Amino acid sequence: MVENFSSSALHSPSSSSATSMADFLEPSGSVNMCPRLTGTNYLQWSQSVKLFLIGHGTLGYITGKTPKPATGESGLDKWIQENGRVMSCLLNSMAPDVSAQFVLYGTAQEMWEAVRDTYSSTNNNSELFGIESTAAALKQDGMTVTQYYATLNSLWQQIDLYDSHEWETPTDAGLFKKITEQRRLFQFLSGLHQDFEPVKSRVLSLSPLPSIRGVFSDVRREESRRAYMVPNVAAPDSSALVTQVSSSPKPRKGRIVCNYCKKPGHSKETCWKLHGKSPDWKSSTSKPSLSSSSDDTSNSASGGFTKQQMAQLQQMFSKFTGPSEGNVASIESAGIECSSPSPAFLSASCTSTWIIDSGASDHMTGNKDIFFEFYSSSVNRSIKIADGSYYKIRGKGSVYINEGLLVHDVLFVPDLKCNLLSVSKLSKDFNCVLTFTDSECVLQALDRRKRIGSASLQNGLYLFSTTQFPHPSALCFTSLGKDDVMLWHYRLGHPNFLYLSKLFPQLFSNKKPSSFTCTVCPLAKQTRQSFLPSPYKPSHPFSRIHSDVWGPSRVKNITGGSWFVTFIDDHSRLTWTYLLKEKSEVARVFMDFYNMINTQFHTKIQLFQSDNGGEFFTRTLGEFFQTKGIIHISSCVDTPQQNGIAERKNRHLLEVTRALMFSSNIPKYLWGEALLTSTYLVNRMPSRVLNFQTPKDVFLSYFPSFKPLSSTLSLRVFGCTVFVQNLSPTRSKLDPKSVKCVFVGYSSLKKGYKCYHPPSRKLFVTMDLTFLEQEPYFSTTEIQGQTFNNDFQPSSKQVSVPSSSLCPLLLEPKVSSPHKDPNASPITLSSPSSTSKQFTKPSSQPPKQLQVYTRKKTKIIPEIVLQSCTRQELEFGSDACERSEGNKSVNIPSQLLECDYVPIAKRKGVRKCTKYPIQRYAAYSSLMPSFKAFTACLDGEEIPDRFEDAVQNPQWKMAIEEEIEALQRNGTWKITDLPPGKKPVGCKWVFAIKYNSDGSVQRYKARLVAKGFTQTYGIDFKETFAPVAKLNSVRILLSLAVNCEWKLHQLDVKNAFLNGNLEEEVYMQIPPGVKGTEQSRQVCKLEKSLYGLKQSPRAWFERFTKVILKDGFKQSSADHTLFIKVTSSNKRVILIVYVDDIIVTGDDEVEISRLKGLLSREFEVKDLGTLRYFLGMEVARNKEGLIINQRKYVLDLLEESGLLGCKPADTPMDAGLKFDRLKLGPEVDKGLYQRLVGKLIYLSLTRPDISFPVNIISQHMTDPRQEHMEAAKRILRYLKGTPGHGLFFKKGHDRTIRVFTDASWAGELTDRRSTSGYCSFVWGNLVTWRSKKQTVVSRSSAEAEFRALALGICEGIWIVKLLKDLGVTQSESFEVFCDNQSTIQIAKDPVQHDRTKHIEIDRHFIAEKLATRMTSLHYVPSEGQVADILTKPLPKAYFDRFITKLGLYNVYIPV
Repeated sequence: MVENFSSSALHSPSSSSATSMADFLEPSGSVNMCPRLTGTNYLQWSQSVKLFLIGHGTLGYITGKTPKPATGESGLDKWIQENGRVMSCLLNSMAPDVSAQFVLYGTAQEMWEAVRDTYSSTNNNSELFGIESTAAALKQDGMTVTQYYATLNSLWQQIDLYDSHEWETPTDAGLFKKITEQRRLFQFLSGLHQDFEPVKSRVLSLSPLPSIRGVFSDVRREESRRAYMVPNVAAPDSSALVTQVSSSPKPRKGRIVCNYCKKPGHSKETCWKLHGKSPDWKSSTSKPSLSSSSDDTSNSASGGFTKQQMAQLQQMFSKFTGPSEGNVASIESAGIECSSPSPAFLSASCTSTWIIDSGASDHMTGNKDIFFEFYSSSVNRSIKIADGSYYKIRGKGSVYINEGLLVHDVLFVPDLKCNLLSVSKLSKDFNCVLTFTDSECVLQALDRRKRIGSASLQNGLYLFSTTQFPHPSALCFTSLGKDDVMLWHYRLGHPNFLYLSKLFPQLFSNKKPSSFTCTVCPLAKQTRQSFLPSPYKPSHPFSRIHSDVWGPSRVKNITGGSWFVTFIDDHSRLTWTYLLKEKSEVARVFMDFYNMINTQFHTKIQLFQSDNGGEFFTRTLGEFFQTKGIIHISSCVDTPQQNGIAERKNRHLLEVTRALMFSSNIPKYLWGEALLTSTYLVNRMPSRVLNFQTPKDVFLSYFPSFKPLSSTLSLRVFGCTVFVQNLSPTRSKLDPKSVKCVFVGYSSLKKGYKCYHPPSRKLFVTMDLTFLEQEPYFSTTEIQGQTFNNDFQPSSKQVSVPSSSLCPLLLEPKVSSPHKDPNASPITLSSPSSTSKQFTKPSSQPPKQLQVYTRKKTKIIPEIVLQSCTRQELEFGSDACERSEGNKSVNIPSQLLECDYVPIAKRKGVRKCTKYPIQRYAAYSSLMPSFKAFTACLDGEEIPDRFEDAVQNPQWKMAIEEEIEALQRNGTWKITDLPPGKKPVGCKWVFAIKYNSDGSVQRYKARLVAKGFTQTYGIDFKETFAPVAKLNSVRILLSLAVNCEWKLHQLDVKNAFLNGNLEEEVYMQIPPGVKGTEQSRQVCKLEKSLYGLKQSPRAWFERFTKVILKDGFKQSSADHTLFIKVTSSNKRVILIVYVDDIIVTGDDEVEISRLKGLLSREFEVKDLGTLRYFLGMEVARNKEGLIINQRKYVLDLLEESGLLGCKPADTPMDAGLKFDRLKLGPEVDKGLYQRLVGKLIYLSLTRPDISFPVNIISQHMTDPRQEHMEAAKRILRYLKGTPGHGLFFKKGHDRTIRVFTDASWAGELTDRRSTSGYCSFVWGNLVTWRSKKQTVVSRSSAEAEFRALALGICEGIWIVKLLKDLGVTQSESFEVFCDNQSTIQIAKDPVQHDRTKHIEIDRHFIAEKLATRMTSLHYVPSEGQVADILTKPLPKAYFDRFITKLGLYNVYIPV
């Protein structure tokens, strides 16, 4: 173990380099180098450390070139000192959370190699590829030359750190360096701004090429020269509009900038903020896109327009635009100065008139409504107009100029107030020639010599007047009215009408979105007021994925699913939805989703955000995150707002799903298809977060070739009737050519519609179909007490439904399948009033008779049959339960079934089904056949609780008679009258079953027990003793037997307590079942001891001890119920007794057989064979080890408490649970609570995972409240999910004793006392543990940990003492592990401090044990402190990790 070196140690004069090294240290003792190792910057850190060590001549300590001298050599002390200095420097140059991982290494070389193996990323090709890509794509853009070169040089340095080539000759290395420098010079020049083109040409013309630094100096000087020497007025551009890619609009070069407000366009002398606005200043609503002219009446020097020409232009544009207020700039406000007659600077609204412009580089418009096809773009591009202003480009598409002229790649510039056609683009795209005359411009195709269009000359501009060709969406909406808006509202899954108006503006011409209402939407979307969402932060696809799981649904969908999980891309908000059958499938689905992203898009997920659900914290998913480098961000407990994006997306999907189902009366078993359709539609609907772009468009702007999202299927009304072509090979010529189905969505992997045929339960994906969108497949039903009438249908026509289609709807409304009950029988109703109004024909026609299906009467099953079925189903499957029910005949009067006044529960019987059957959590498939039969026999027999029930069974009745006969034969009592002043004690019968090792019943055991709790001390008893073995001793013995491969034998002493004589005078009531005394008032005077009497155990144990000690055994001083015998051949036989149950083990089988014979002669002993069932604990053993559990005890406890069918919990106690200090909650049954807690305490003998929760609830036995009972039930719910957990004792080579101690400081709110916890491992197996509340209040966490440390050392001393008695210990010392550094320092510090006055006794005790080397104290990080589970409630992830380290194993886990 390496000691920590403080900064003072580095100033020691014993080293010549101490002073120089101290110069590199800060006052805190850390190395003053940058950067510190954080885990992601290993390459930079390692280079800095090497340079530091080279400068101090200590590099050999990490490379191994300075080896450690042999023991006894003169330089060893100096080497150790210098090695410690280097290690201290390494640790101080790391971040605290990183350095904690390497503090235990012995040498600097080991530490250096460990850090390199952990954090070195020289082989990380993905990271190198990212840096290379960033460097290749880097452009100067808005950066200065210095900033651009610094950024590029930083990336080059990172790339150099990854290069670790080995050259054969120095010449090769020099040539490679020269080539690399030349390539980087070209890269630097290519990224420079186009203003430096002269510098580029000059540099590239030189031979040889200069160095990169020299070129950087030249470019920087050129930048400085331009900044100070370029004239203020720049010449106007030669073109009217030039498309440029720019990160942001830039001001024109040479433009005046105010020194006061730092804004361009004016000087300090005319600044409004300093001097105020001039009196004649007028506001203008148009953008400042014009260059001012000093003379309003004169022409521009470059051929601009006069006021008269501007007036004519304005009058001309008013003919096309119509009247508009505030959209035309004032004529007097500015003049026009440009190099071509483009009116792009006018503020008139866009029309269908196009201007042919020879100065425009692209077609462009500011009117989005005229596009035939449009693709939005998130790339930051802009156009530059003649005055130097920049306008943003928001997308591009295709526009019809006339019916035969479709122009592509038209730019959409929202701020542009006119439509421009580029001459160069027209001639290139249409292979035409443009002929300009004094009256028009003619477009003539060169290949056909045909005139394809013309533009007339008006006031100096060639204007192309087009016919209003309709928008593609308008083709569908010609002469549409309000009903058509509702039709598309239904088709698109009931979106908000505002979003619908954004998607189809033609639908809402002269209509307001707020004027439309839908009655289905409130039923599907009504919510409470939401939390404020976090702002949208664009990044790039898949940088962050949000996820959430919904379910379970009470009704499974057609694929059997009850859950669904969503994955939402944070950038595009595109959603993927997967249906799940079980919640546990989340890990597998996410892995498939990750592989799909990696394959299809060649990218990786960086951040994964979810709620705190346990499905996201499984071991499989956690390891996958760690392997792929994904950071998992989860929300806090009970804080769903932190996962708001996924929560709101799920709400949106469910709202659309409900709307789709309600509007078309879809049954609930089709909810999965409705959900997938909702996802399909939501991905294609505008989003306010995305500035009313659709997630699909945003995503396709990055991945335009992704075909699954490029679906061109027309949208249809979900749930409508559709006829699918019948392609069955068995169809005859007279059969129908189509099948009537219901439309259930769109296929994601096929170009077709999904249609479902309920009668045959088949799903079709096809394009050969006919839609009847106005007719829903399913008839109307009632939802939430309201009848859906025709107002909810897309059409106002009366829907006529045949009577045959009503049958599925008249069954139970909550069925999970649309199919008829095979036992259903039709009933004809002749009364017209029996038919619902909405299904009747018009009144002019007589109503048809309606067939209604009803279920057959269910046979009543008695409750006793159903209650015994749960355990039977667990062991042999559900078929066994059904067979047992079918074999039992039940006579039920037939008139009882017909009586309506009989409650439904009595008519239908008790349900045996449960949502969480126990067979999901306990199975027997992994057991050996012999042990499987043994466990089945344990559960197969029922033990009676009362004497009256037992005598009804012949086997138990015989057991009672045998016990009474043995008692009378032994002379246990004699019948007599009760003397005056004496009170008899009561008695009762207790029943148990003894099993052989093969699972067969050894005997039915009936035991007469006296009610000794009514005895009085000094009258009918004096001294007592309980011969009860410590369970800690039993577990230690099991660990030794497993590691030494000893066999375990079990013996049972029949009527053990009858072997002791009774000295006191005790009277007992005559037991039930003693013949001839039914009406007698006499009592039994006890002559021999009997079960239940307080002195009986003492009398029996004294007799047993005399016999066993006489045979040569020695009694252990650590546990008086443990006896050891060492034979002449140095072999051991060990015996431990628990009342009348005995365990024998050892390595001398001959002596064990002789001991069995001895005990059989002295007592009535039954040999039960191999240890299988001991004190309610099942014992299973194989060649790898042994496991003990209390599965049967758990199942009995759950059945007794009525929680056998409850929903299981992940942990035994909520991590944030705190009880009310004032106990103001409602009271509960005190006796019931105490009995439940007592049983849980006994269960904790093999379940350390519930020790802390049981410790907490046992502190409230005197005054339990409802919250305490709920905590106890939480433990039972946890046991429901883990009934088979048990301690696993593995065979290994570890022969150490280890004790882990921990404490939670002031965790109890009522009195602020701390909780101590410790657990000990003997030979690698957990044998003892304890969770205990401290008796005093600790003033610091170190004090609380110190008290827990003292308890753990006491436990270790007892274990060493017990092993010494057994004669198997190899060392009389043990190790103690603590995670509190202060506690360790206090224990090792011999100086008395003020802070340790109140724990002085414990301090001296621990110091004494450390001084005698009985124990050694070590530090363990919190991640490895297994005792933490005994001091506080933990979240599921930490809880699962610690129970695995404790050795808990479940052999009954279902496959």
